[in-house]
Amino acid sequence: MQGVRKQWAVEEVITAQQNLAIAQGHLVRAHAAYAKALIQYQEVTGTLLERHNNEMSEAVNGEVRSVPNAPGTREPAK
Repeated sequence: MQGVRKQWAVEEVITAQQNLAIAQGHLVRAHAAYAKALIQYQEVTGTLLERHNNEMSEAVNGEVRSVPNAPGTREPAK
């Protein structure tokens, strides 16, 4: 009878791990959907560049004076 209990316990652990993996996948997709929606909102409201400390006039002039806070950007040379 103990072998049956161990088998049941192993199956329960595997099922719980599968459920956790599925839930984590749903969470990642939800975070991605939220980020995409937030960017779309900022585009529509015209706040996307401002939110990341980018100025259109700097882009037009080709000279960056302020440091953008967008992920993956570097500070401009001084």
